Amino acid sequence: MVNALTPGTEGLLLHQALHGYSEGHRLLESSIPIPDDLKRLMLRMSDLSGTSLINGFQDYLTGYPLQSLNAYALARTWYAPEMARPGCVWTHTLIIPAAVMARIASLSAVRPLFRRPNGQSTGDVYSTPVPLDSEMAIPSCEGDSDQRIKMQAFMAAHYKKDLHPLIIAAANADENTDLIFAAWSQKWPSLRMSFTFCTGSLSARTLEKRPLDVQCVPTVSTRLVSREVAAAGFGAPILVEIATLDFPRWTVLAANDAVQCDGGPVRSFLWSVADVGSARADFESFVRIYDGLDRSQSLSNIVDLAAELFPGPTEGRRLKGAVLGDQKAASIPRVESNDILFALATTDHFESFDSEELCLTEQASRLLAKQPALGRQLVGKLLRASLNPIGDEILRSLILAMRPEDALVFAVDQQQFLPTLFRANPKLATSAQLWLAAADRKRGLFESLIVQPSIEPEIVRGIICALLDSGSDAFIGRAFAKWGSVAVSQALDWSEAHEGSMSESCRGPLALRVPDVMSWVETGREKSTPVLVAVAHVVAPHSSEITINDSTVWLRTLHALRESYPEDEANYISAFLLALALQNAPPAPLDLVSESFERVHHLAEKELLRDDAWFILQPLVPELSWGKNWDKCERMRRALMSAFVRHGWPACQLKDRIKHSDLVRQLLKSARKVNAEYYFENL
Repeated sequence: MVNALTPGTEGLLLHQALHGYSEGHRLLESSIPIPDDLKRLMLRMSDLSGTSLINGFQDYLTGYPLQSLNAYALARTWYAPEMARPGCVWTHTLIIPAAVMARIASLSAVRPLFRRPNGQSTGDVYSTPVPLDSEMAIPSCEGDSDQRIKMQAFMAAHYKKDLHPLIIAAANADENTDLIFAAWSQKWPSLRMSFTFCTGSLSARTLEKRPLDVQCVPTVSTRLVSREVAAAGFGAPILVEIATLDFPRWTVLAANDAVQCDGGPVRSFLWSVADVGSARADFESFVRIYDGLDRSQSLSNIVDLAAELFPGPTEGRRLKGAVLGDQKAASIPRVESNDILFALATTDHFESFDSEELCLTEQASRLLAKQPALGRQLVGKLLRASLNPIGDEILRSLILAMRPEDALVFAVDQQQFLPTLFRANPKLATSAQLWLAAADRKRGLFESLIVQPSIEPEIVRGIICALLDSGSDAFIGRAFAKWGSVAVSQALDWSEAHEGSMSESCRGPLALRVPDVMSWVETGREKSTPVLVAVAHVVAPHSSEITINDSTVWLRTLHALRESYPEDEANYISAFLLALALQNAPPAPLDLVSESFERVHHLAEKELLRDDAWFILQPLVPELSWGKNWDKCERMRRALMSAFVRHGWPACQLKDRIKHSDLVRQLLKSARKVNAEYYFENL
C-alpha cells in the first residue's frame, strides 16, 4: 500500500476515488485499494455536507488526512440534480501521498484535476493515477487588498494559541477558496497534512468527532453551525471578521507572504525551521522570530524571544538549530556566529538551549579558525561579561581553539587575561613568546598551570621548554615537584639540545631529583658530553645516591673531556669518579681508581683542586685532627686504603692502579693510620 503511494521518478502522481449514488451512496471507483477504516471515513466525508442544499454551495471542497495511508484527501463534491433521488452528490477525491504533498509549491496546482462525472457511467476514468503538473500557473490574490486584509484576519484567528475551529461566513463556496489554498500552501508539510477544512459546510462538519479546522458556511447558517460546533465540546468557534485593521505585525507579515503565488521568504523560513513535531500553535512563534531576524533585531532579543516561545531545550529544536546552530539553510536570515555565541553565553534563559545540539563548541572553534580577529574579540568580550554555564563552555571552546599566535595578538593589550587563557588551554603555555609577553605577570601564568589536576605529558614537555627558552626557569623547581620525571627529562633534553646549557636556577632543583636525572642518563640514546658534564655538576655532590648506577657513562665522559674540553671539567669529573670508586660503584670501581686517584691527589698536592671538586669528596674522606685536617692528600690516601679493606679489593691491585711508586709508599704509610697495614703486608 505504501509503495503504491510513493511518487515515481517520472513525475508526481496522485491517486483518486469517486463516490456517488448507486443503490445508495458508495465508492464507485478508485485507483488504489482503500483500507476498510478509510472507506468508512471517506464515505462519510464524501456525502452532502448538510441536510439540504443552499444556493451558491452546489459544489465545494473538503480536505482531511488519511493517516493509515500517510496521505491526504482533497475532495470536490457536486450536487447531482440529474440523479432521481434528492440529495445525491458526486465526490471526486484526490489522494495526495505525503511525499508528494511536501513537493508541491502551491496546492492550487491540484484544483484543475477535479472532474465531475457527466452521468452514471464514468468509463473507468477514476481507476488510474492522475499525473500532477506542478509547473502550471497558480492563481494569486496578491493584488487584491481586500483579500490581503481578509488573509490577515484569517491568520490572526486560525493561528491563535488555543486553536479553536474557524467559521467563515460566505456567500458561496468559491468565495474563500483561494484564500484557504494560499494559507494551506504556506503551511510546512506536516502541518499541511493535518489541516482540515470545507469550503461549503451546510452544517457543522467533524473528523473523528472533532470539528474541521476551517469551515466556510452560508451566511444564513453561521449562527446554527456555530452552535453545532460549540456543542461538540471543543469550545466556541472563532467567527472570522474584518471589523478591525489593527492586526498584530506577525499576521501582516505572514499574510503578505501567503498571498504570493509560490510563497515568499516567510514560507521558506517556516519550512526550514519546522519539523514533524511542530504544530499549528508554533506558527505565530516562528513568524515572530523570523520578523526579529528580518528586522535585524539584536541577537540577545532573538535569543530571549526563542526562550520565551520555546522554553524547554527540546522545544523548537529545529528552529533553534537553524537560527542559532550552523545555519546551513539559505532561507535563514544571516546571523554572525560571534553574535550568536555572545547572546547565548550571556542570556538569563540558558536552560532553554542545548549547547550540544546547537554545536556551540564547533561554532566557536570554526569562528576562531576562519575569522581569528572576530574570535579574539569575542574572547575579550566574554571574559569581561557575566557568563551563564553555556557561556563558560563557549569561552573554554574558544580558548582551546586558540593558537599561540592568536593568544600573542590577544595579549598585546590584555595581558591580565593570559593566566585565564593558560588555565583553560595549557597548550598555550608551550609558547616561549607568551611567557615573554607576560613580563612581570609570569607568576600568575605559572600559578594558573600548577593548579591543574593533570596536564598531558606532551604539553608538560612543551611548558618546560617554554620556561627555559623564555628565561622563566625561576619556576622550574615547582614544575619538577608538580610534574615529576616528565618535567625533569624534558629539562635535560632541552639542556642537551643547547649544548649542555643549564642555569643555576635549574641545577638546584635537579639536584633534588637525582633518581630521575640518573634515569634519564641511562635511558634511551647515548647522551652528549656537554650535557653529561652539566649533569655531573648536579649529581656528583650526591654521589652516595647513585652508587648503584652504572659508572661507565662517567668514565666515558672523562675520556671525552681529556681529548678536547677544558681541563677544569676533566678535573671535576675525576673527583666525581673517585667519589664513586670509594663507594664501590659498579661495574669496575678499581678502573675508576686508576683513572682518577693520582690526578686528583696531584691537584690537591699542588693546591689546584677546586672547591666544588673537593665538595664532592669531603663527605667520603676521614677527618684528621684539627691541626692536620687541612691535608686533603692524606685524607684521600686514608680513604682509599680503607676502601680496599672495606670493599675487599685485592691488595695486589694497589700497585697496578697507582703507577707512581712514591705515591704507593705514601698510601702504605697511610694504611697504618687506619689500621689497614695488615691488608697490604705482602706488598
